[in-house]
Amino acid sequence: MEVMLNSTLAGGVAIGTTADVIELPYASMLIGFVAGIISCLGYCYLTPYLQRKIGLYDTCGVHNLHGMPGILACIASLFVIGDIGPEFGAAHIYGYGTERNRGDQVAYQVATLVVTLVLAIGGGLFTGKLVSLSIFSPPRIHMEDAEFWHDCEPGEDAAHDEATRPINMNS
Repeated sequence: MEVMLNSTLAGGVAIGTTADVIELPYASMLIGFVAGIISCLGYCYLTPYLQRKIGLYDTCGVHNLHGMPGILACIASLFVIGDIGPEFGAAHIYGYGTERNRGDQVAYQVATLVVTLVLAIGGGLFTGKLVSLSIFSPPRIHMEDAEFWHDCEPGEDAAHDEATRPINMNS
C-alpha cells in the first residue's frame, strides 16, 4: 500500500514543473503515469538494491518520491518547452517579463537540475559523514529507537507504559 500511495504522489511531483504550460490533459496523465511507474520500480527494486550494496537507508522514500520524479519533471519540461507554440513564446510562459528564447530556457532548466542534484547529493554526503563520526553512536538495531529512550523511568507514565507494553500472542 505504501508503494501505491507514494507513487500516486510522485505523479504530482513530476507534473509540477510543467503544469502551467501543458494544454492537453493526455500529456499530464502520461507524465504522471510514467512517474508512478518509475516510483514503484524504485521502491520495489532500487531501494533494496541500494540497501544491500552501499548500505543506504532511505527511510522516508525521498529518492523514489521526489528524486526520480523530479528528474523526470526536468526531462518533461524540456519537451514541453520545445512544444510551446509561437503564439505563447517562452518569455510569456517562463520568463515572467524577461526576454528568453527556447534555447535559453532549456539551459535554465538543465542548470537548475544540475544545481539541485549537486546540493542534494552534497548535502546528503555531508550529513552522512557527519552522522558517521565517532561522536555519534550508531544504533545497534536500525529503525528501532528504544535504546535512545533510556532516560525515562519505568512507571513514570503509566498510560504510556500500558499502551507500549509488548503483546504476548501465546497467552
